[in-house]
Amino acid sequence: MNTLDPRINAYTENVAATHLEGKVDAKSYAAPLRHQVRMPVVPLHKAPATASMMQTQLLQGSEFDIYDLHGSWAWGQEMQADGHGYVGFVPKMALTPTRYTATHRISSLRAPAFLKPDLKTAIRTSLPMNAKLLLEEEHGDYYKMMDAGYVHKNHVVELGAEPTDFVEAAELHFGLPYIWGG
Repeated sequence: MNTLDPRINAYTENVAATHLEGKVDAKSYAAPLRHQVRMPVVPLHKAPATASMMQTQLLQGSEFDIYDLHGSWAWGQEMQADGHGYVGFVPKMALTPTRYTATHRISSLRAPAFLKPDLKTAIRTSLPMNAKLLLEEEHGDYYKMMDAGYVHKNHVVELGAEPTDFVEAAELHFGLPYIWGG
């Protein structure tokens, strides 16, 4: 009965997502516990070990449905807008219960998140392209992000805004090393 691709459908012989009941065989079925990625970039592994193959990378603000826990690892599925996403293991420390609905995303290759709305202040972290954010308020040329500091207006766009020049967006990646699943 298990003919669905387990890379994009949350099931094993022990546990499966409740929406797959009747479609796959499993010892138990679990309802999703929706969480968000709280770190800039987190690998999604095939097994609960850092040495395990990386399936993909999840970005800050991405949603992840947890179906099972394995020690310090959460097993589940990334939830994308189309309802699809890869299944795998993420360190529990990289997740937090869903706290916000993202309104914007990072549009530059990397965007520094400053402690204050000032170019000369310390940088808290660097956010990758397509990280999802909730912008709370405007401070001059900066937006305050929920729990993440301040980002320059030039580095963000509203969710759903597509690049106007796809070639220019692709050229931003020239010279970057290839990472399987990255």
